[in-house]
Amino acid sequence: MNTLIFAYYVYMAVNLFTDLKFLKTKNFMHLLMLGAILIYSIFVSNNILVVVNTCLLSLVLGLLLTTVKGVSIGSGDLKMLVITSMFFQTYFVNGNPFLIAIVVYTFYFIISFLHLSVFRWFGRKKREFSLFTYTYKDGKLQVPDTLPIILTSLLIWTI
Repeated sequence: MNTLIFAYYVYMAVNLFTDLKFLKTKNFMHLLMLGAILIYSIFVSNNILVVVNTCLLSLVLGLLLTTVKGVSIGSGDLKMLVITSMFFQTYFVNGNPFLIAIVVYTFYFIISFLHLSVFRWFGRKKREFSLFTYTYKDGKLQVPDTLPIILTSLLIWTI
């Protein structure tokens, strides 16, 4: 499990770097982490069906939320949230897959709201700013969402 935890946080760190620098995440990294979680769940924890069920429930929940007006989840963010749900399903082996997906998305939305509120407040004070890929111009805020996903995983990890 320690290797999977290390791989997950390396995956998150690489995605944070690419999201801050280019406002994109690499599909290869998502695929690599998906494979690592599936291999772990097949050979080590023997709960592949539960992990795949979590993957599907999290994907459906994310796709449903993208249809809600005012909610903007990018495709990379959706992939990272699905990977995060699957990761926590491998950690909480006897957890309910739907509950894990709901908890991940709920914490993500709370942290993302706080994240956006801080930068919106800062943007209104400065009128216009740019920091890495964070930009506030003409009342529009553009932020990478990898940081709230990492904070979500750290918060769930500490609970």
